[in-house]
Amino acid sequence: MALESIEERHVAAGPGRAHRRHPRREAIVALGAAQLAARRTPEYQQPTADAVMDTAFHEFNLLLTADLAHAALREVGRGRG
Repeated sequence: MALESIEERHVAAGPGRAHRRHPRREAIVALGAAQLAARRTPEYQQPTADAVMDTAFHEFNLLLTADLAHAALREVGRGRG
């Protein structure tokens, strides 16, 4: 799976933009939130990074950065990233 690539992008974002203690957890949650957002979005629309961040917050109690949400959408394949 592309978990390594999304995690690498997240950590490479720098100390001001990435939470260094649990980058793998955040990458896993981001992918799950992107998949949920994609499933919940009508077929004629594409999920947004805001939908991924909202899903991560409400379903997993985790705040994601917009960059990580965009990266997760690209990995899922349906998103505007």
